[in-house]
Amino acid sequence: MPPRSHHMVLVEYFSVIGNDAMYRIAMLTARYAISVTEIAEALKLSQSHVSHKLARLRKYGYVGYHRNGKNVFYRFTEPWRSVLLHADQMWRRLNPEYMNELQLDLERLQKMLGDQLSDREIHPIITGPPPMAMQI
Repeated sequence: MPPRSHHMVLVEYFSVIGNDAMYRIAMLTARYAISVTEIAEALKLSQSHVSHKLARLRKYGYVGYHRNGKNVFYRFTEPWRSVLLHADQMWRRLNPEYMNELQLDLERLQKMLGDQLSDREIHPIITGPPPMAMQI
């Protein structure tokens, strides 16, 4: 099988995260290491729905996880995390009215986890422009 072109890899990536629930899950796991229960509660989705979406993200290698005792924490993997955060940042600059949705999800997560949330933050949180040459 011949290798896929860069544009086909990106088409696949955006098709996988291309619905509301998947994108919202991706945005939380790009910023924090969090559990299925926490994602479900923050996004007001069922745990089974979140688990199904995370399984799809894992299948494509976009999300990884680690165990800490009985808890399993998910996080978006690089380089996909950078692609997601840069694309989202650029979109929100052009369309600031969409910031409210992300803000509500983050506020619910903050209420649930309190001070623990800062310990789970994945650094660095991307705030600047994307690099000129991104290797995928």
